Amino acid sequence: MTFDTGNDFLEACEHPKDEPTNFACTYYVLGVADGIDLTQRPEKPVYCLDPHATMAQERNITIRFMQTHPERTHIATAALISDALRDAFPCPAAK
Repeated sequence: MTFDTGNDFLEACEHPKDEPTNFACTYYVLGVADGIDLTQRPEKPVYCLDPHATMAQERNITIRFMQTHPERTHIATAALISDALRDAFPCPAAK
């Protein structure tokens, strides 16, 4: 299963047909989020995830973001996940 674009991700993940697909969707979002966490610069984080957020929430946030921005779903899924998490979990402004 590949999720090259947001369209691919939504087709499989908006209404997953089975449990393996549901897991694939959730863990794809988690993998992208982990990649961002490992590579973001501490002085300029991409997003600041709430420590109480669940994997299912991150997946649902991603799906909702794509549903509300259909004009962008032709771009890379990873970029959309990054944007969705940044919108949902903004970092506090630096003082």
